[in-house]
Amino acid sequence: MATPTEAAQELLQRAFALHRTGAMAEAAATYRRVLIHEPANADALHLLGLTYKASGQFDQALSSIKAAVALKPDFADAHYNLGNLLAAMGRADDAVASFRRALALNSGLALAAYNLGNTLRDQGDLEGAVDSFRGAIIAEPDYVEAHHNLANVLKNLNRIDEAIGSYRRSLALKPELAEAHYNLGLALMLTGAMEEGLEQYEWRWSVEGFPTPKRKFAQPIWDGGTAPDKVLLIHAEQAFGDAIQFCRYLPLIAGRAKRIVFECRAPLMRLMSGLSGVDQIAEAGKPLPAFDIHAPLLSLPRTLGTRKESIPFNVPYLKADAAKTAEWRKRRDARFTVGLIWAGNRKPDPNRTIGLAALSPLFDVAGIRFVALQRELESGDAERIADRGSALEHWGAELHDFSDTAAALEAVDLVISIDTGPAHLAGALGRPAWVCLPFSPDWRWLMERMDSPWYPTMRLYRQPRRGDWAPVIAKLAEDLRRHPAARR
Repeated sequence: MATPTEAAQELLQRAFALHRTGAMAEAAATYRRVLIHEPANADALHLLGLTYKASGQFDQALSSIKAAVALKPDFADAHYNLGNLLAAMGRADDAVASFRRALALNSGLALAAYNLGNTLRDQGDLEGAVDSFRGAIIAEPDYVEAHHNLANVLKNLNRIDEAIGSYRRSLALKPELAEAHYNLGLALMLTGAMEEGLEQYEWRWSVEGFPTPKRKFAQPIWDGGTAPDKVLLIHAEQAFGDAIQFCRYLPLIAGRAKRIVFECRAPLMRLMSGLSGVDQIAEAGKPLPAFDIHAPLLSLPRTLGTRKESIPFNVPYLKADAAKTAEWRKRRDARFTVGLIWAGNRKPDPNRTIGLAALSPLFDVAGIRFVALQRELESGDAERIADRGSALEHWGAELHDFSDTAAALEAVDLVISIDTGPAHLAGALGRPAWVCLPFSPDWRWLMERMDSPWYPTMRLYRQPRRGDWAPVIAKLAEDLRRHPAARR
């Protein structure tokens, strides 16, 4: 007859076998039977906690795994899994402590170092994340995900050469890792290495969750050659700013096909109607006209062999409606007038917002009238605008599409904006624009330089530190005071 301990071990093995097959309910029931025989069995408590976590019963999981580590404080795997659970529960600080405890007990626990790195990254401790991902790589040199995530964090720290090396290492280990190809492309283009960067950028279509799905047309992709008997469809992708920036390529391909159709989203339709080289504008989401060949808009730089030195930068390549512009100009006075955009789309990038309140030093510059071109205001913004009287007026509520925005941009003397669609539009119109960039900028802005090879009328203002807009705003205010037109 089996002793209680022997019975418990047999049940534990049976429960673990069920656990490995994914039969979580049966495994949990069997772990509980183990605990009837041995209430202080740390292994059973730990593994029971994992079954609870797998079924979404986080509170029960927390109680069970905590009981395991209380019984067995040197249980490194249990501390690691406690960290995973706490992270899933949104308790990041506690998760970090558990991962660190697991690594103190077993420095070779690569998964603990990797997940610690992910948690620190999400908390904004990028330097700590670098150390953790490197610890994971020391424990497991071929840990592809650790190499890739290390590269991403290095890129966010503007350590671009190191990031490129880590991306290349991850691809040496896993050549088909689409995210690494795509991110390598972004890093290379940040350095100005457009040729290889654009090649790698084509992997964007294989990245899970990429914001624009790959179009699945029966018609072939255009190869860049002349097709005098073909209708060529160019379809916009990603955000409004991308369409505005890269539609500059459409006049360059005029004549390479019998007709060129450009598909874009509704808010861009009226703006794009005057674009040179386009025979028809089609609205995204509506039935397309017949076409023979097609290409995504942001593939055109690669197809046409763009290099940093050959970026097409002649502006304006878009035009505002003259009648609308005249109406906006009637609303301004003799003062130097500055249009403001202080927030972009926060969902993909929380760094693309400054906030109206933070811009208050600009309003202390004498002799300038500001107009808010921000369409949607945040809580308190309407009161802030009202408090400024005639020095700040809100035009944004009257901007219904990008054609309206273009006319408003033409009616001001200078645009100050965060990296948004309207900032690109100001550049495309050839309007003077001062654009505020986060510490880790998008690839199109390159590194360090204050000008842009895409927009000759644009000046760039870069964060010196992550999340710190104060020096940027101080520099904007200083340059406004020195602006010769503002002092007239």
